[in-house]
Amino acid sequence: MEASRAAPLFASRRTAVAAAVAASTLPPTKVLFSADNRSLVVDHDGDRSEFHFIWLRDNCVCPECRDPHSGQKKINAFDIAPTIEPESWELADGRVRVDWRGRPGRPAHRSSYELQWLIAHRPTSQGAKLRAQREAPSLYWDRSTLPRIPVFEHAAYMADDGALFAALDALHNVGVIMLRGVPVDTEQPAGAEERTAVAAVAKRIGVIQETFYGKTFDVRSVPEARNVAYTSVELPPHTDLCYLEAPPGVQMLHALVTDARGGESYFVDAHRIAFEFERSHPAEFDVLTRVPLTFHYKSSGQTMRFVRPLFARGDANEPVHVNWSPPFEGPLTEVPPGTDMGLFYKAYARFHAATMAPAAAVQQRLTPGELVMFLNRRVLHARRAFDPSTGTRLLRGTYVSLSDFKSRWRTLRQQFGAVARGAAAGQ
Repeated sequence: MEASRAAPLFASRRTAVAAAVAASTLPPTKVLFSADNRSLVVDHDGDRSEFHFIWLRDNCVCPECRDPHSGQKKINAFDIAPTIEPESWELADGRVRVDWRGRPGRPAHRSSYELQWLIAHRPTSQGAKLRAQREAPSLYWDRSTLPRIPVFEHAAYMADDGALFAALDALHNVGVIMLRGVPVDTEQPAGAEERTAVAAVAKRIGVIQETFYGKTFDVRSVPEARNVAYTSVELPPHTDLCYLEAPPGVQMLHALVTDARGGESYFVDAHRIAFEFERSHPAEFDVLTRVPLTFHYKSSGQTMRFVRPLFARGDANEPVHVNWSPPFEGPLTEVPPGTDMGLFYKAYARFHAATMAPAAAVQQRLTPGELVMFLNRRVLHARRAFDPSTGTRLLRGTYVSLSDFKSRWRTLRQQFGAVARGAAAGQ
């Protein structure tokens, strides 16, 4: 896939995001009733945001309505009278203050809302789009735009929250990073999974997402392997564990021994391919969002099965999830009526070709002490074949959920995000 074709799409996407965010910070000109007299409308230079009275009352943040320690609500929308309305309101000092009309058994109440909070949380599709865009990755890449994986030092990552944020922010934006200087703990005593170096790296983000492979797992070539990853053959680009209800959000692979000839790791930005599909092949993109693939795994006492499309259409949390693991696919059993199966298989083959294009991949031969970390539902990972007769290849892996990663990243961004943006602007 040519970077020159896709770059304008993503550049325009980022420009539009910046313009939309800038527009949303304009001072409002007035606050007024909606046409049906059931909402307040914040009108800032013609950009109107409408807030239903029940929505406003339900989102009051005063200590009477929300616990100041836990932040949890003390009122519920179903307890608010359908006829609730303001006695008065005012806009002053960047806040909208509403005095709610009392009624028998319900005294009057005053709510105060930060104007920027209201704009950021407006309950509309436009508001949802802006919120999603504020967290959109800054780079969708191929080899021409990401010639090397961003590298961070393990010691700083483990000891300093600012360095941790820098690494996780790169992971959020690019989808793949590498740590170097990670202790090489080749031997893992029984029952000591959580004391391994890769586990410690994972726990700087959140709890380990344990699977039936364990909290950590060793990737090496073994006879009669229960997973193709435990062989020496080439592994084409894929997503891990598509047959689980919630495939891991973040995967880590720590290189312990890489003596064998071959075995280079490479990575492909599947989000970039998905966006290119949506732009250049919309009918094929659509069919890949509608036909669920069957992912299954039956071995070692496990019988896993889950159906999901190759492109899971995005919501307000993620632009798109990519589910791609052909070795673990079973028969298509839930094809929607009227589906053009010829178009589906054409799109399926085109996606495969895009993932295998040399220009789409960034390659890295891992050496002992290096750890690669990537977003499993965005970045496909792969491995060249290696010759086990020439030496050993041993990697240790683990997973973290997407929820835990996003939580840690958002929390650190509140503390370090402005500093990081300022530093970047000064470069």
